[in-house]
Amino acid sequence: MSTIADVAKEAGTSITTVSRVLSGQGDAYRISAPTQALVVTAAKRLDYRPSYHAKSLKAGRSQTIGLVFNSEALAHSNQAYSATIIGAIDNAVRHAGYHLLLVADKDLYEVLETGSAFLADRRVDALIVFGYVLYRYETHKLPIPLTVDQPVVVVESWGETPFPTIAMDPVPGIAAGVAHLVGLGHRRLAWVTGRIGPERVAAFRAACATHQIEARVIELDLVPVGDQPADLIAACARAVAPRFAELRDATGIMCFNELTAFGVQQALRDQGLEVPRDRSLIGFDDLYSELSLPPLTVVHFPLAEIGKRVAEMAIAMAEGTATTASLRQPQPPIPTSLVVRGSCGRPPVT
Repeated sequence: MSTIADVAKEAGTSITTVSRVLSGQGDAYRISAPTQALVVTAAKRLDYRPSYHAKSLKAGRSQTIGLVFNSEALAHSNQAYSATIIGAIDNAVRHAGYHLLLVADKDLYEVLETGSAFLADRRVDALIVFGYVLYRYETHKLPIPLTVDQPVVVVESWGETPFPTIAMDPVPGIAAGVAHLVGLGHRRLAWVTGRIGPERVAAFRAACATHQIEARVIELDLVPVGDQPADLIAACARAVAPRFAELRDATGIMCFNELTAFGVQQALRDQGLEVPRDRSLIGFDDLYSELSLPPLTVVHFPLAEIGKRVAEMAIAMAEGTATTASLRQPQPPIPTSLVVRGSCGRPPVT
């Protein structure tokens, strides 16, 4: 393997000149263009690659952003959610000249310790943490091994957090969904959810109150037999069946996410009802909605934009262009929007 000394010998220059040219500082040190060309040519001829660790030590940065998440999330029912955000983070990080290091669960309750150690060892310059990881620590009353002065950004916090966070605003999309159903003539609406998402329920109730119609909320105990999307859909259909009377006179139905919506659609079909002929249906997220029959009208959750924004915040902290304290100020949430497809129509004539 070639060394920087080999390059200097090949180019007929000093080691210092090679270092300055290959670090992009040739012009700053007034190294002539011909000399810079000699160095670059010699480095290519010898296939020389600067030491990553040496560059990191000199710069005081690793040029790496850590991402703390649950590795099971890429194999289970929320795989599309996680993959979309992670892909957007990776794109933004690489565009800025950084690498992305995934810090996943070797142990469910030690992953933050690993991330914190990577920060302390300067293996990463900043951490991005999924909100559900912090929530898991909090619900099990475990101390969070991160401090508020560290460069940490949270994706979609599941509760109060002292760290900078980016979240989405469900209100615009849900309000648009309710308005869409009301505009089609629906006056009895229902919201179907698991035991999560209180902010979405609140947005649904507020939108219904604006139109002076009843906001019926049906909370289900979802117990999937398995961890794939189809398992959650089947669990929702099973949970809806004994409570179908609560849905019988609701001609417009909105759901916490699209998999729940598909489960409701299956339960409706079991009762001989079709979407959109007999019931109008709106989901949430927009990960699988175009694949359903009919394509599902959905509140679009801007996952890629969230990934991009958290990456930009992490890089700003890593480079010192923004402080953790400044980014802890409330960040504007990313608004949701309604995407109209084929699952809504006028209410059936009774």
